Amino acid sequence: MFASCFEDQGFAAEALPDGGVLPAQVPEEQDEALFIAQYVCTAKYPIAEQYRQPPSEDQLRTLYEYYTGQLSDCLIARGYAIDPSEAPSLATFIETYGKVGAWSPYAIVVESNPTQDQWYETEKACPQSPPGLFGG
Repeated sequence: MFASCFEDQGFAAEALPDGGVLPAQVPEEQDEALFIAQYVCTAKYPIAEQYRQPPSEDQLRTLYEYYTGQLSDCLIARGYAIDPSEAPSLATFIETYGKVGAWSPYAIVVESNPTQDQWYETEKACPQSPPGLFGG
């Protein structure tokens, strides 16, 4: 939907496997038009309210348990050197969530500099959050 909206606005765009959209590179003189297209498409297909709200403490507790358990185990099985014992306490995790440098087992995936295909394969096998956590 979002990618086709960009195309309706005159810009090529690729729908990504993770649900994102990547508009094609444009010459600098088209930056403003691309920004307007993004604005129009965001207005036409807004992000659902549940995804725009900060997570509740219960959601963060669930996410912490997922990060230190199932997600870490999945990433370890895929060859990433995750050490769940290096996770901060639950209280620190909650306090720092969403801030620069906040702990996530996915940091090691990012540091490994995966190709786009490797990233999507890892994301599919080991989702960054448990299904339904944010209402999806």
